[in-house]
Amino acid sequence: MKDVPAERCPFCGTPAPLIWVHGHGQCAFCGTNREPCCDGAPDEPLAASLPTLITPRLVLRPILASAEAYLPGYGVWSIEQSDQPGTIVGQVGVTPRIAAGSPEIELSFHIELMARGQGYATEASQAAIEHAVRRLGLAELVAFTDPDHRGPGRVLYRLGFVADGRRLLAEGREHIVWRWRRRS
Repeated sequence: MKDVPAERCPFCGTPAPLIWVHGHGQCAFCGTNREPCCDGAPDEPLAASLPTLITPRLVLRPILASAEAYLPGYGVWSIEQSDQPGTIVGQVGVTPRIAAGSPEIELSFHIELMARGQGYATEASQAAIEHAVRRLGLAELVAFTDPDHRGPGRVLYRLGFVADGRRLLAEGREHIVWRWRRRS
């Protein structure tokens, strides 16, 4: 009987076997889910680092995870095109910040210039919001945009954020404050 070669992982490119972890297949080499995952139930303990998130066109890989800088479950992901592993088109994050003495959780994103206008910010941010709701149990997020840059505001509006005034941030520039609240 011949050994059947392992299927090549579409994310890391390694010919690695598929292993099963709480009901879905992962690459045995890089640990990336090969199919969309439930991301676990909110009562499931969070790992020390962020999970890899997968959308139809993107793979969000943790680059600054909880144990390094934030509380468990918070951090920043790189945004890669799933059909071109290693091609990073931007970043998205769900991170805590203190404003006027009270904590807020910020959604932030940046898309590289050549990748803009293709829906990557909306798709990656939606995955980060789903993570924030499912894994962290959050009901509200905040985001900030430069008034001179209208594109990020359009993305936030499509995601259900509502403009909520202006605030002077640490950089000394005034930004538009956007708020998102989970619908009941």
